[in-house]
Amino acid sequence: MRVSVADDSARKDLTLYVDRGLNPTLGPDQELGAGGYSPLCFAPCEFQLRNGRYTFAVAWGDTRQAVDPGRLIKVRPQLDVRHGDQLILRHRSRLGVRIAGWFLLFAVVGAGAVVAGTGQKDEEGNGVKYPARIAGGTVLGLGGAIGCIMLAVWPDRVSGRVYGSSSLTGPFSGAARGF
Repeated sequence: MRVSVADDSARKDLTLYVDRGLNPTLGPDQELGAGGYSPLCFAPCEFQLRNGRYTFAVAWGDTRQAVDPGRLIKVRPQLDVRHGDQLILRHRSRLGVRIAGWFLLFAVVGAGAVVAGTGQKDEEGNGVKYPARIAGGTVLGLGGAIGCIMLAVWPDRVSGRVYGSSSLTGPFSGAARGF
């Protein structure tokens, strides 16, 4: 199998890993305590796998040794691989969304605090002047914080397409499997 990275991929320095599977009695690869993914190669590269359905993952850089599972990005979807196929990987970075999420988090929480603060007390310091502002500011701050945190931790995406050796006429042309 040949592996390459798409021209419009956000990152070109990807190391490909394959899921070793799980034996429910002994664990992955019939070894106690071992698990996860095994490194295959640093793209572009070639390697041999048996025909079948595989779950792949990638990590940035040339990391052909064991890597922390938290660094791996799972390739979507699971792919059917046959002898002579080509796998083309496309990495889509979501760094801009994550940065925007952090900025929005501070802005929304700040706006919620300002709205809630304007309803605190009247001019003489007696009681709550606008309870609806306090409730609205709290809802704005908490709801916005939850949504912005989801944006701030949004993972990158890696997709893969498998092309049969007879359908290779160019990148992303011909019959593809694995959508």
